[in-house]
Formats: sequence, structure tokens, C-alpha cells
Amino acid sequence: MSAPSVHVEVIVIRKTPVPDVVTEDRITDLVNFCLVEEGASGPWQVAIAFVDEGEIGLLHDQFLGDPSPTDIITFPYEDPDFSGGDIAICVPVAAGNAHEQGNSLSKELGFLVLHGLLHLLDYDDTVDDDRAAMLARQQVILDKWLGLNR
Repeated sequence: MSAPSVHVEVIVIRKTPVPDVVTEDRITDLVNFCLVEEGASGPWQVAIAFVDEGEIGLLHDQFLGDPSPTDIITFPYEDPDFSGGDIAICVPVAAGNAHEQGNSLSKELGFLVLHGLLHLLDYDDTVDDDRAAMLARQQVILDKWLGLNR
């Protein structure tokens, strides 16, 4: 029996600057890698927008009632025949997180792309134990992908 087949279209929108190494090809490769690692199948579309604090604050307020900037917000598609969603990542907040963690901004952005994808794959992080499991899974996938793509 062969592995499930996944076909994904990735759209990258840069509304704020990102490091040069964060190319559309690398993001697409990371998205594909994650979906295969998670056993996803069928057609997928993922739009990833890199935004500033003002835009993420507006989205956060509009959809979650909190105007403060956050690092990522994920919007799953509601079509049962088509998987995917939109992911908004705030680059300035990600840069602050990267600095606190001692990581590069490009690695932090990859970590956040995976966070959004795992949400699209129905991972939940509202309970501490679930959040810890989700973050651990993100790290495993990122480390494995980075090991293959250095």
C-alpha cells in the first residue's frame, strides 16, 4: 500500500520584509514536508501572509476580540472537500520571540508556519498539555526538515 497523496498549493504574501532565506520555494517545501509527515492527503491550499503589528492587531481584534499584536493567527477553510487555510504571521513579534529564544528570525518563521499548519490539521493549543504536545511536534518536524535542508 502506498502513502497517501497530498497536493498543496502554497501562496506567500509578503506585506512586510522577511529574511532573504525565507523564499517561497523553502516555505512550500516546509509545508509539503509537514503535510506528508502528518499523513495529510488530498488537495490543500495554504496562504501565508507575513504582516506587521498593525495588521495582526486588527485581525486579532476582529476575530478574537483582542487588539494586541500576536505572533500568528490561523483561519482554517470550512470546505469539507478542500483542506487548508490562511495563516497570518507577524514578523516583528516573531523577531522578538526569536531574540528571546536565541533563534534566527528565519527559524522562528518556519516554526510559526508549522504552528499554523498544525492548527489546520486540527491540533489545538488552548489547554496547556495540548499546547506542549503541539509545540513539541512543531520542533520535531522543523528539526527533521532543517536536517534535510541545510
